[in-house]
Order: sequence, then C-alpha cells, then structure tokens
Amino acid sequence: MSVAALTRCGVSLFEESRHILTACRNFDRRITCLEENTPVTVVSGITIASFLLPDILRECKASCPEVKVSVRVARACLKIHSWHLHAPLRGIFVPNSLNAAHYAAFIWHKSPTKWHAQLPESNFQTRSSANAAIEILRRGKADIACWEGIAPKGDFYTIRLGAYQLCAACAPGFHLPEQEMTPERLCAFPLLLREPGSAIRDTFDSRLALAGLKAEPVWESVNSFALIRAAEAGLGITILPEQLLTDSLLLKKLRLIRLEGMEMENQMMALFHRDRYITKPLQILTDRLKRKRGSFAVAPG
Repeated sequence: MSVAALTRCGVSLFEESRHILTACRNFDRRITCLEENTPVTVVSGITIASFLLPDILRECKASCPEVKVSVRVARACLKIHSWHLHAPLRGIFVPNSLNAAHYAAFIWHKSPTKWHAQLPESNFQTRSSANAAIEILRRGKADIACWEGIAPKGDFYTIRLGAYQLCAACAPGFHLPEQEMTPERLCAFPLLLREPGSAIRDTFDSRLALAGLKAEPVWESVNSFALIRAAEAGLGITILPEQLLTDSLLLKKLRLIRLEGMEMENQMMALFHRDRYITKPLQILTDRLKRKRGSFAVAPG
C-alpha cells in the first residue's frame, strides 16, 4: 500500500506542532510523578523556625531527599513610638536600635523612681501580627503552620510538637537582689520584651495579669536575638525561651533570674486544614512531625 506524501502545507503544520507533540509526550511521562514532586510549604513563627524546625527538616531530608520543603517565617510590621518625652532625646533610631535602649536604660539608672514620669510614652516598639501564620494557612498559601501557645480556633488537625519554658535573664553585672524576684519587683526594672501578640509576650502578660500587673517595657521587638543583645549590654531584663539564651548563658554574657510563682510554658504545634488534600510529600512530613513529639524545654535554674 502506498503512502501519500505530505503536502507543503502538511509539512509546515507538522513543523509548527512538533514542539506541542513533544511537550505532550513529556507531560504524559511526568504526570504519574507530579504529586510526588509537589513541594510542601511551611509557615512558622520565629522560635520554632529558630530551633525545632531545622532539626525536623534535616532528618526529613536525610530519610526522604526527594521531598521538597519551603519555609516562610511570618512577616512583621514596624511601629515606633517616641512622643511626649519629658527628657531630651536626639538622634535617629532604626528598628531594634541599641541607641534607643541605651537611652532608656540611662534614664532608668539615673532616676529609677521617676522612670514612668519621665518616659510615659517613649517605648521603642516593633509590632507583629499574632495571627500572620494562621492567616497564611487559611488563605491556602501554606500546607502547614507551626504555632506556639494556645491552639487557634479553626478546622485544623493539630500535631503536638512539645513545649518550651520561658525564663528571665539579664547581664551578670545588672544589679538585682539575690532572692527570688516577685512579679511586682520584676515590673519595676526596665523590661526588654517581645511584641504584643507574640506567643512569648502573651504568656508573660497573662501571668502578670493574674497578679494584677501590666508590663511597661522599654523596648519591644519581633527579633528575639536583638533583645538578647540588649540584655547582654546590661540594658534590662528579657523574657525568652531558655533555648534562645543558651549560648549567652554558656558564655556568661547572661544569667538567669529566679522568679517567684511565675512558671511560664508555651506549647508548640503544627496545624493543617482538615479538608487539605494530603499529597505524598505532605504525608511524609506530617509523619515526621508526629514522630518528633516531645519537649525541647530546659527547666530554669
């Protein structure tokens, strides 16, 4: 049987469609493994992203190198207050500026009894959205959200990852009484705290509220490590997870403060939507998270 030759028009059509036919063949070969190559997106808070999450992902990569994971740390926004000052203030302060904390600590040391009268509204603050990670998860921009504190409301599966203790710390040369410090006494010192809405700050504020107290920090920041540097400089007392303080404690740049009746703990968990389609990579990661259950807390000394 003879085969008809392509006309010039047929040859042109074949040349134009060749790349489409090639792409279709390649797609047909890859379609069976598209799900396996789907990356998993994780959104996390600062504390979990700093310590717990890297270990989990390292173990996951070692056992399942084909699983692709991208991590997004919840974003923050800046808000700085500097008005109604009754003491002279000159200079330009950038976010987390040590100059701001130096100035606040200077005023406190010069006249601690007039601290609140001199600087009634002179906090240098950086504020973040407490629900940023959950909002990202709700919008479908992430597969898993790592969360600290009380589990948020919503139709989520929850995987408990452990807990961490919050501790008070200051520089070794920062003058404090030897005995355990009461909440009332603690609030009389300059405080270097995380921003309102963060899990760390919420836990601390709730403990103070039980004693009828409210924190008036000299410095607020979304950056825990900026607070550590400020505490090392002798600018005040910070309240953070001890794991974040470990290096400074070992190097004797900071020391822990014994607090009377203020045991503070935050739970850590991973959340994902109940109606989320579970791909193979997502299943592998959630299984890894379930096996990671435990605590990375160290009791304060």
